[in-house]
Amino acid sequence: MAELTKISIRVKHGETIYVIDDYEERAMCFAPELGQNVLSKRKGNGVAYKRPLTDKLIIESVFSGKEVSKEDYDNY
Repeated sequence: MAELTKISIRVKHGETIYVIDDYEERAMCFAPELGQNVLSKRKGNGVAYKRPLTDKLIIESVFSGKEVSKEDYDNY
């Protein structure tokens, strides 16, 4: 949960964070304007869905994912 807390703090300070979990084939966008939600999309799908920050799949993907650039997120 520590990684998620670190991301939350950075987002509260105005940063947008992108994380990719290649194992689950999930890309996530954490942004201030999303509040307690994230944008999550599957590899090759291109369509992002809003999910709650507390969703089990999101929490698991944060632990096994890595921070990436916006370009990498967009191309996933």
